Amino acid sequence: MLTMEDEQARTSWLSDSKWLKTFGTRARVKRREFAVIAYRIRVSQIQGQEQAIEELYKQNPKLVGTVEIVQVAFTKKLLRLGRLTRPLIISVTELEQANRLISAGLI
Repeated sequence: MLTMEDEQARTSWLSDSKWLKTFGTRARVKRREFAVIAYRIRVSQIQGQEQAIEELYKQNPKLVGTVEIVQVAFTKKLLRLGRLTRPLIISVTELEQANRLISAGLI
């Protein structure tokens, strides 16, 4: 675990990942994730991670460049129930981004 003195140092280290090679070829940055739940999403609309994230950005253009969506997923328990709509878990990298999703009223 690496700890930085300030936000500027952390941001610069995250943007330039050349330093990762120091720890080996399989080293990676594991960032914290904050989850936001969007309710009543049609299961048929979500085909895969990349397509779902792209679609979220397309339907919510104000989020482009301000919110970094890392992952989208349905809960496994709800997938087994076979319903047409389910809550979608949207993971972002910063708490401020999660608040921005909530404030924007994600479509």
